[in-house]
Amino acid sequence: MSDKKTKETMTKIGKTVVVEVESAVSLTDEQLSGMREQLADILETQNFMIQLKVNPDLIGGVSMRVNSLLIDASVKGRLSAFQKEVENEFSGEMTPAKLTDFFVQKVESFDDYRL
Repeated sequence: MSDKKTKETMTKIGKTVVVEVESAVSLTDEQLSGMREQLADILETQNFMIQLKVNPDLIGGVSMRVNSLLIDASVKGRLSAFQKEVENEFSGEMTPAKLTDFFVQKVESFDDYRL
């Protein structure tokens, strides 16, 4: 939820929260059930519905949108974020040594990219 006040207001007026979920593959009933449980805890309400869309372009993972809040845990989203990081890092001169150091640092901190 983008902020606590919005969540409280929606709960008070009984408005159904719409959670847009995109997945690279179809989700199993078990995965959907687990997602519903986690969302109920996060949103602090049972008054929500999941709109599920399969989007193979995500390559893997899922993305979720609740109002203006986007949580992108897809492979495509991570690759896009990594591309922006590389572009920012090398906005000036790119040398082989600088590029090698950058990738070594990223490989060493690989666990930081896991969910």
